[in-house]
Amino acid sequence: MGADYPFYGLQAKGLNGKDEPLREVATMAKHYIDAIRRVQAQGPYHLGGWSAGGLIAFEMAQQLMEMGESVNLVLLDSIYPARFPQESGISHEARLREILFGIESAELPENYEPAHTLRAIWDEAAAGYDAKPYPGKITLVLTESFAQRKEIYMARLKQRIAEKNFRRSAKLVRMLEGLDQLNPANWVDLAEGGFEMVPTSGDHHSFLYRENCQHVAQCIMRCIDSAD
Repeated sequence: MGADYPFYGLQAKGLNGKDEPLREVATMAKHYIDAIRRVQAQGPYHLGGWSAGGLIAFEMAQQLMEMGESVNLVLLDSIYPARFPQESGISHEARLREILFGIESAELPENYEPAHTLRAIWDEAAAGYDAKPYPGKITLVLTESFAQRKEIYMARLKQRIAEKNFRRSAKLVRMLEGLDQLNPANWVDLAEGGFEMVPTSGDHHSFLYRENCQHVAQCIMRCIDSAD
């Protein structure tokens, strides 16, 4: 992006294996706001977040605008923060069996257990987040068509089972159950100041690879220029 567009990254608390991870989206957002204000005390701020980071960037923008700051927000392939009521008496394991095998009584591998990791902590934080309408504009950079994602998520879930790697199963189950509600295009429902969706090449990970990221960088620079 060049020297005219200084870029700062923020690391989740707890990745160093020493600090206790934060467990609420609003708390994570405040932690990051404190960090960026040590570099730049006042706005305007240009915020972006990829994947789950988009939800934290969204909450950061909410908090900053409540403080009277000017914010430009870009979400990179971030799903919509839908909330789903839990059916009483139906466990995660039962839902996983039903999605994978079509029957609730199907057997899971003996070593199956939900993850107790930073990923699991994040999933709980996101599930408990209540997204409010946002007074500013939201720009969403989106990869492959959302219609393809059910097939992609199902393939990934089956792969995790085949590999006996269950760390991400809870998140994939939830995505498959509520795919329409999670559609990134639904961000328009929260964007009171305008909404723009910008398509880009690649999938959720490869669009950040060197061969694709130049287009993403151009999208971000254009958003910054249009806000100035």
